[in-house]
Amino acid sequence: MKYCIDCKKQIDRHSTRCRVCNNKLVAKTVRLCVQCHKETTNTKFCSISCSAKYNNKRRKQPTSVRNKIGQTLRKRYPGHGSVIIICKLCNKHKEVPYGKRNQKYCSLECRATDPTYTKKLSVAGKKRCSGITERRRLRDIGRKGGFGHRGYTNNKTRYDSKLEKDCFEFMENNCINFIAHKALPNSSKLSDIYLVDNKIWVELDGVNREKKKKYKCWEQDYQYWQDKLLLYKKLKLDYKIVYNFQEFKDLIVEIHTGRLMVMAPLLQRGTTKVQLLPCVPN
Repeated sequence: MKYCIDCKKQIDRHSTRCRVCNNKLVAKTVRLCVQCHKETTNTKFCSISCSAKYNNKRRKQPTSVRNKIGQTLRKRYPGHGSVIIICKLCNKHKEVPYGKRNQKYCSLECRATDPTYTKKLSVAGKKRCSGITERRRLRDIGRKGGFGHRGYTNNKTRYDSKLEKDCFEFMENNCINFIAHKALPNSSKLSDIYLVDNKIWVELDGVNREKKKKYKCWEQDYQYWQDKLLLYKKLKLDYKIVYNFQEFKDLIVEIHTGRLMVMAPLLQRGTTKVQLLPCVPN
């Protein structure tokens, strides 16, 4: 592959002059580096560094040899160590690695409370959402319930929403035997909660899909929801649908006691633990 010195256009590799630029000399043959894919006039690599990276990545060295090489290099090149930075907001001194020497705040709390930083975020957000496409995308995300709240409880149970987290922690604190995200029989569809002792399936509909089915962004999710409910009825499974945490607590107490009104005072919001003990009849 050859390029003209003046117009930089690709010409026939057998030519010695450029026809466009009126008999200008032709540049040397340009190739692509095998490692970084940059243009070069060399045979295979653009530099010694690319040659070493390409040839050494195929070498299989034992772990002991690599550790020995790493120790030797760390002794020879100890690096810069740590540096002391001064927080831009609270003027607190903090020791950080050399790679974070340009850090301006000592913590995320200081950064979040700095008016300059929040104003900068506001300007960036307005600029990003200035187009109609981005506004529609964020609107659809909001209609679907936001970006989600995912994580694991103390007993390593995975949750995909704030409602699931509250329900899972409530059952774990009260020693209720359940299975999270259990697959329906002979199906790939997952339920939210399966109560093992009572053989009851619980669906958590925190976003209330029936109210949001009118939105176009909910068409696919709503169809999946309808197929799941149809499968419950087809398999003749005992299932319940709850829409908030209070309804779930009422359902659990009703299942375990059979007398919801007696246990109602224990289910006030803010209670961290509820004792699900059977009520003694008068």
